[in-house]
Amino acid sequence: MNLFRKFIASFVTFLVITSCSTVAVPVTDGMCSRIADFANATKDDSKHTIELRNIDSLGQTCDANSYEPGAAFCTWLTSHTSREFAEDNISNALTCLGAKRLNFGGGLPGEQFNVEYYTGKVNSTDLKLVRQGIMVEVEYSIGVANQPTYLKISAEQQ
Repeated sequence: MNLFRKFIASFVTFLVITSCSTVAVPVTDGMCSRIADFANATKDDSKHTIELRNIDSLGQTCDANSYEPGAAFCTWLTSHTSREFAEDNISNALTCLGAKRLNFGGGLPGEQFNVEYYTGKVNSTDLKLVRQGIMVEVEYSIGVANQPTYLKISAEQQ
């Protein structure tokens, strides 16, 4: 009986230790499900786009181009995303598409670098929460001189 108790105690200890070493899941603060809601609302052959702009860390604007599901997404974005750290918003959207997060500085220990700006466009037709046949696209720009930081998210039936 003592051997059985030692086995159970060892097994429980093993589970506790290994459960802390699981693979980290990127935090996207609800962005992925909101992108999916927006994309899944696409019912026609039009490309629907929202554009979130950060203006000098003072505020945000979001344009849904008179598309109701886009307006709902914009309302969520302006009340649930960072005004000060636009790179987090962009990184969260990129993560939802399976792309890597942005890194604005600091490399490996001993490495020093500074990224001045990022621009890009990423798309996917294979997202977990989005129905088949919908392409989601993320376009972004941050740090470009004389240009506001923006995040565009589009959805289109293929």
